Amino acid sequence: QRRLLCSAACSQNPSCRIFDYDSSLRRCRLFEADLTNGAIIETVSQTSIVGSVILSASLYASMYNQSCSACRDNRYQTCSSTTNTCQCPGNSYWNGSMCPLQLFENAACSQIDACRSDLNLSCIKNSYGEFTQCLIVLTTNSTETVYALWNTTACSDSSLASNGTGIGKYYSGEGPGNAFDRNTNTKYTNSGACNNTASGSPHVWTKHRSLFDTAERRINACRFLIGYGQ
Repeated sequence: QRRLLCSAACSQNPSCRIFDYDSSLRRCRLFEADLTNGAIIETVSQTSIVGSVILSASLYASMYNQSCSACRDNRYQTCSSTTNTCQCPGNSYWNGSMCPLQLFENAACSQIDACRSDLNLSCIKNSYGEFTQCLIVLTTNSTETVYALWNTTACSDSSLASNGTGIGKYYSGEGPGNAFDRNTNTKYTNSGACNNTASGSPHVWTKHRSLFDTAERRINACRFLIGYGQ
């Protein structure tokens, strides 16, 4: 009877996917994880049993993206306050037919929302644009004013040696700076026209750095003409 009560407790909890009950300890444990992001390990206990919630596409097809009235008091989908439609509950995602649990770090993934975003995980693409695995993505944004360049073409480290207004010089009164810092994941935007004979305000370059966005690694194949504009 206690085993049935443990099973019922899991069924009534929308976050529960697996439970175990130990009759000798009279212990019932509920787990959010299932076999997609965890494993059931055999133990020496002869009094412990494991139960799992059985999911199928038929539990989701008639409700997903429907009005909230379709999933009221339903354990498999929840009402989104943003869209007022039935959506996958927390820590799960829509894969086209049902709501499996989101995956943890290093797990193989096949779509952008398949990983635990609350743990800063994203489904990373490889150099071919294919989703591969869940990894932590650290992104920083900064804006830097580059004084160091007068009509200079650069595609790597562009730290300059002396001040002046000629090609390869940095602006008087300012120290040399790096427009490219050998970080192949650095992308520069907001550049302006170059003219080494004109004076004016320096261009502001926006630097975006992503540790895993391999699409940005093509920067080494590019050449940039950078400097002061009119």
